[in-house]
Amino acid sequence: MTQQYSSTVPRLLELRQAAMLSRRELARLAGVAHNTISRIEAGHSAQYATIRKISSALGLSPHAMLATEAGTWSAKSDASAAEDGSTSGT
Repeated sequence: MTQQYSSTVPRLLELRQAAMLSRRELARLAGVAHNTISRIEAGHSAQYATIRKISSALGLSPHAMLATEAGTWSAKSDASAAEDGSTSGT
């Protein structure tokens, strides 16, 4: 049974802008609705499956995208690493 997981993505705006993508462009690449990108950037949580789609579109791992700043992991991103079977490197 798959456990549902959701988290906020505090750096999505920064990461999207660094990739020089509009919300609509990122949404299209990730296969999600553009208002999903807007909601996440506004601080709403997203399902882990959505985070995976967006991180893939940005060329990042989900864990890198969940970092609160470069090299710093949130408790929730550590939980996702444990669920995924990978390590956060802390």
